[in-house]
Order: sequence, then C-alpha cells, then structure tokens
Amino acid sequence: MYRKKNSTSLFILILVLLISCDPLTSPKNEPPFLFNVFPPDGSSNVPTDVKITAGFSEKIDMSTLKKGFVMKSENSDEPLILKKAIDSESSDSIAMVPKKPLEHNTSYICELNENITDLEGKPLHNPVKWSFTTTEAIDTTIADTTAPKVISVTPEDGDTGITVDPNKINIQLEFNEPIIATDNSSFLLNHWDGGLPEDISIEVEINDNVATITPSDSLKYNTEYDVGVGPSLSDLNGNTYDKTKYWSFTTKKNPNLWRLPENFIATQVTTLNSDDKVYISAWKYKHQTWLGENSYGMKSFFLVMDKNGKIELKKEIGSSYGGDIDPKENRLENKVMSPKLNHLYFYNQFVGFYRINTKGEEIWRSGYINRKIKKDSEGNIYSLEKYFINKLDPGGNLLDKMKAGSYVIKDLGFFGDNIVTFGYYNNIATLGKAPKEMDGFFDGTIKFPKYSDGKIIDKDDVVYMISEKMDTLTLYEINEDSLLVKWNKSINLDNIVKKTQDTEGNLYFIQETNSQCKLIKISQDATKQYEINLGKRPEPNLVLWYLPQRIHNTIYIPWGREIFRFDAQNGRKLGRYND
Repeated sequence: MYRKKNSTSLFILILVLLISCDPLTSPKNEPPFLFNVFPPDGSSNVPTDVKITAGFSEKIDMSTLKKGFVMKSENSDEPLILKKAIDSESSDSIAMVPKKPLEHNTSYICELNENITDLEGKPLHNPVKWSFTTTEAIDTTIADTTAPKVISVTPEDGDTGITVDPNKINIQLEFNEPIIATDNSSFLLNHWDGGLPEDISIEVEINDNVATITPSDSLKYNTEYDVGVGPSLSDLNGNTYDKTKYWSFTTKKNPNLWRLPENFIATQVTTLNSDDKVYISAWKYKHQTWLGENSYGMKSFFLVMDKNGKIELKKEIGSSYGGDIDPKENRLENKVMSPKLNHLYFYNQFVGFYRINTKGEEIWRSGYINRKIKKDSEGNIYSLEKYFINKLDPGGNLLDKMKAGSYVIKDLGFFGDNIVTFGYYNNIATLGKAPKEMDGFFDGTIKFPKYSDGKIIDKDDVVYMISEKMDTLTLYEINEDSLLVKWNKSINLDNIVKKTQDTEGNLYFIQETNSQCKLIKISQDATKQYEINLGKRPEPNLVLWYLPQRIHNTIYIPWGREIFRFDAQNGRKLGRYND
C-alpha cells in the first residue's frame, strides 16, 4: 500500500476549479486541465512495475506526450525514454510506460508540461512536477545448498574402441551448474594392473560446467580405464560433490598387432614347442632407381612376436641385397623353419643355412643351400638343394650328399628306414627311394606323366600328386615295394599358386583368380572343407609366394606386412589384430 507524505497545492487548485467551474457551462475555448496523477506526489514503496497515469479534463493529442512528459531518476540527468502511452477509451486518462524498468529504492521526478495539447492544439493549462520513490529490493533468492551433479560423460560408460592418442581423446564431464576445483586431484583416470589401480597423470581444464580431462601420455591399447570425480570438487557456492562417481571406457585394439613395420614383407612363420612365441622371417625393402628403372634394395630380418602378436624382437640376419630386383620375378627367398618345432633354422639364398636361437643369434652356419629341411629321429637334417639331398648332423656338419637323379627335388619324407623324394622333370613327376644312410641310389623309375608337383605326408606314408593342369589330385599310398593309387579325384583347383600340408594329411592351397586370392582346405578324402577369401595379393610383389603354415590348430599366412591367422578346423578368421 502506498503512503502519501503531504498534500500539494496542485490538488487544492484542482478542487477550487471544480467548485467554481461547471464544465457544462465552461467556455469551449478553455485549455485542457490536469485532474490527477498516479503515483501521488511523495509516494514511497512504489513497485518498480507501476503504471504512471494522469487524468485530464478532455482528450489530449497523444503525439504531444513525447515532449510533454519528462521523467528522470535521482541518479541521472538523462530523461527516461517513453516506451509507449496508452489512452483510455472509457475516460480521459493516460498511462505512460518508460522503456527501461524502474530501479529499486530510487526517487523519480515526473513532469507534465505545456507541450501537451488537446485535440485542438490548446496547451495544458496547469503543468506540474511530482516525485515518488520505489520500493527496496526484496531478496527472493533461496540459499543454494545442493551439491553439483554429473549429467553426462564422454566417452559414455562402457564405450569401446576409444583412441589412445592424448591429443585426440575427448574425456569430458558435464555438470548441472558451474564448478570449481582447487587442483587436478578432484579428478582421476586409472586402470587396473596386476590387481592394483595404476593412476594416470592428467591435466584438467574447467570451462563453466564442463570439465575436460587430458592424459599426459598415450593410453594403452585394448585397456579398460576408469574415470572418477571426487568430493574435492565444488560449485560456486561451496557445495562439494557429495560422492565419488566412476565410469569406464575401453581403448581400441592395437592396429599394429600381427603386423610388421612399414616396408617389411613377411615370408614365413613358425613356432616352437618350448614357448608360445611366433617366429617370422621377413625382408625389409627400400624403393630406389637403378639406371633409370624402379628397383628395390632388400635386407633380411628375423622377428619375434608374443602370443598376442606384439613384436618383441626385430633383428637383421643373413644377407642384404642392394641390386636391381624386378618385382615380377619374385626370386628373393629367406625363411625361418622349425622341423618338429624343436629348433629354429634360417635360410637366406645369398648366404646359406643357419641354426639360430630365439634371439636370432647364429649357433652354426652351413654354406649349403637348404630350402626345405626335415629331421630324422636322431636329429640329423636332410635338406633339398635342387638335384641334391644334403645330410647334416645336428651341429650342421655335412655327413653326405647325394644326387637324386636328373629331376628337381620338391619334397621328401621318411618312411621306415627309407627316404622318399618327389620331383619332376619336363612335367613328368617322379618318386624316388633310398636308405637314410644314403649309401644306395634313388630309385626314380616310378613316373607320372603330366603331374608337375606333389607333397609327401610322413604320418600316413602317403603322397599327394597334383596334375599339370592343377585340377586333379591323386593320393598314393606308399609301401615297401610299390606305390598304390588310393584315390584319384578331379577337383576345381585352377590357378593354384601355393600349397602346403599338415601332419594330418590335409592340403592347403592358395588360389589366385582375377587378382583375388583364396585359402582352400582339402581333406584326405579329397573333400573341400572350406575356402577363405584373402583379398588381393600384397604389394609390392617382391618375394616368393606366401606359404600357409598349420601349427597346432592355427593356420598362419604371411601376407605382406600382415600375419593372417585362421582356425585350422573351421576356417574362422582369428584376424590380424588381438582377439
């Protein structure tokens, strides 16, 4: 309720005029009179949203209010701008609204002057000034005693495949209000290592209600991380975070697992019975120009991966080749071998044959070319060297050397006390036999026209023969005196570029058709077990074809930089990355 402090002469004058003048008899040329104003002069505790009104004796020209109404604050000499004036249709009163809201606890002086006219242009007869004071501000705020809350997190709880790069990762907490933190201890980032949490060094940036956490170093691949915020965090009113919140995310798998470094080409893969490592032979190449033509320089390497495909060792071994290499020739050869998975051997076509340890260190070296090797029960090594078989003792010393006829030897096996060889000459496949002591001649009289390749399986004393057209498989059973045909079956195996076998008698082929490659498994009864798409042959094409190796229940295929792995039973891809 407004309180009036005193009466003014204005209202006495108006009262006298009302008594002495009868409007019905007043001359028509009288000027307009001001009857009243609101709020009254001297009022206090006036609301800041009050409507300022004035009552006149007749209708006035609304356009004259722009100069005829002046309102100032006690704190400023600048008049308030009139936002609008409202003319009452039922009476001759006017409401005036300033453009800016009134301030609390402030005195205002209002003036209605002679610039105000009626509709005929006659000026206001009784200009007037008056004042009023607005009410004091009432504190309507309620004390904030509520702790801040987390309303969203990034990454979301349970997200996977998050980058490990600290410059790219986006770890954020969004709160329901602005927050402050005295130091980084309000936030934490950790992962569990050996049953204990390992805290990660972080930097925290707070922008209003969003906290951004940045790790100081790269995170680990394929690792679950916990993010937490604790009670040392508070809002602007000092309300601390009332609990510790955790959520987790998992980083992406390492894209470099089961993968060699840039400019490396894997050539062969093997393992040992004594550990769970994977041993790889590879070339490192460097593109160069030789006499104006593209060429490659090559270095021979031995690499070791752990069971998850992470490289543990990378060692140059054997010989490098810096000459002009035509990628179409594919004649460069180095390979790591482990007959019976007991010891490691390394072959490099420019230097020879090594026995090495698991660190790639040379134990002994033989100068003989040993592209394929097998061991007998005494540990003696039998190796192939085109037309010859070399017999080495376990120390790498040459015990004997025998020429196996005029055909190129492709494979050999042990059957009883004999060595059986497979070779071919002019597309005629030949099987030969000789004692292990190599004191007799190889019998190469059993010939198979139009067969160009084959594999010998020691386990069941059998030989697979592959025809010249690569579309017929023939399985022969070996006995002491003769070779008996076990089955002969035509199967679509065109464009076979590489083949191998496992100890169970299964064959594995790599087939290339229209630049696309497949892995095909054929069982002993000539049944196709499965075929797997491998994609396009890796580039650059600098080495001999990639040989599949079945080791225990896994098939390994060196494929350029990659090591492909498959379940040998069902062909399920284990992938190049960590499973």
